[in-house]
Amino acid sequence: MDKSTLRKAVGAWLFLLIAAVLNSVIRTAFLSPQMGEQTSYVVSTLILMIAVLICSWVLVNRFLRHCATRDLFVIGLLWVVLSASLLQDYNLLSGRIWILVLLTELIGPWFMASDGRKGA
Repeated sequence: MDKSTLRKAVGAWLFLLIAAVLNSVIRTAFLSPQMGEQTSYVVSTLILMIAVLICSWVLVNRFLRHCATRDLFVIGLLWVVLSASLLQDYNLLSGRIWILVLLTELIGPWFMASDGRKGA
């Protein structure tokens, strides 16, 4: 993967970081009082997963059309590693489903590729 691709992938992740922070603010200020903590957490996680997929689609189909499937998985892995400091949100048994966002980050670039590279 070249430096330009890496910069674009990190830039997209920084955008996702901002989206995650805004998502958290919206959850705390608006969703939790209306839905309760657990339901608002699930809704918030689903919203962020959608944001990851949209960001993946834009990144891959507008800026990284030249990337091989392997590079798309490397980008997903990079996003997961960059996000992995949020370990307290990984306990599925206690209802913390943040790991689903990480899984979405991992497969998002590959999944949103629209030109048939999925099988390549």
